[in-house]
Amino acid sequence: AVYRGWFGSRPILMARRIPLLGRCLECLALARCTWALAMAHEAGMSAESTAKLALGASQHPLYRRSTRTVIEVLAKNESFHAAFVDASVFPTDFLDAIHTGELTGTITETLTRKSRDYDQESQRLLAQITMLLGALVFFLVGCFIVAMIFRLAMTYINLLNGLANDGMNAPLLP
Repeated sequence: AVYRGWFGSRPILMARRIPLLGRCLECLALARCTWALAMAHEAGMSAESTAKLALGASQHPLYRRSTRTVIEVLAKNESFHAAFVDASVFPTDFLDAIHTGELTGTITETLTRKSRDYDQESQRLLAQITMLLGALVFFLVGCFIVAMIFRLAMTYINLLNGLANDGMNAPLLP
């Protein structure tokens, strides 16, 4: 439902504020964006079409919202770097990669390499999230088991207390 946008962009924008998860989502989006930008640029598409494709491929609401701004700047024959800077939502390392690629004339190679970097970082972050969630599940299961042990022990103790009290109130046999 979140992927298809049934709840709008709020869940992803809220998840973006969670330290580990937010950075992971951003890296995944930037990996898709840089890869699509590199492939579309290599294919010889127009700058506007390339940017539109790359921002759509990011599947991130924050980046998708900047599509109009980026395309307007590119329509004025500005560089990709200037267009993405005007959007004011992209991280500096992404902007630096675009700028370096444009200055050296190796934008496709630079963005492909940056896409791999984002992909590796997102894999590292996903591994950390998995370990953290695994530890949380382990802790919660442990708490549940301890709570059940105490509950069973209290039930048994109450049963023994009830029997002891009944035994004390019972009439003495002759």
